[in-house]
Amino acid sequence: GEVRGSLNAGLAGLRSEIGEVRGNLDAGLAGLRSEIGEVKGSLDAVAGELRSEIGEVRGSLNAGLAGLRSEIGDVKRHSSVLAEGLRSETRTLAEGVGSTNERIDGILSRMAEEFRDMRAMLRLSFGDLDKRIRALES
Repeated sequence: GEVRGSLNAGLAGLRSEIGEVRGNLDAGLAGLRSEIGEVKGSLDAVAGELRSEIGEVRGSLNAGLAGLRSEIGDVKRHSSVLAEGLRSETRTLAEGVGSTNERIDGILSRMAEEFRDMRAMLRLSFGDLDKRIRALES
């Protein structure tokens, strides 16, 4: 009986201690749950702020890209206008060079004809001169 009583008393004491430990653990877990909830709330708030900032940055980037696309379009149009102007000037220059070449060809042709005429006259003159000199020498 005494041993049994002593064991029962020891068991009751252990049960009581286990109950206290369980209570302390439950209280600690409740505190941890509360802290985890607070941290989760803080993280959710930070995530919301980050999403908002990312949205703002995305909007700024999209606006910047739209501006760049517009400027690129303007540069392309301006380049096309300049290129067409250069093509036109090149055509005009090529026509001028062609006209100049035709005039030079005409001048060269007339000069060649005049040189042939001059050679013929020189031959005739020197032929006459040669006849006179021979006549004088004889």
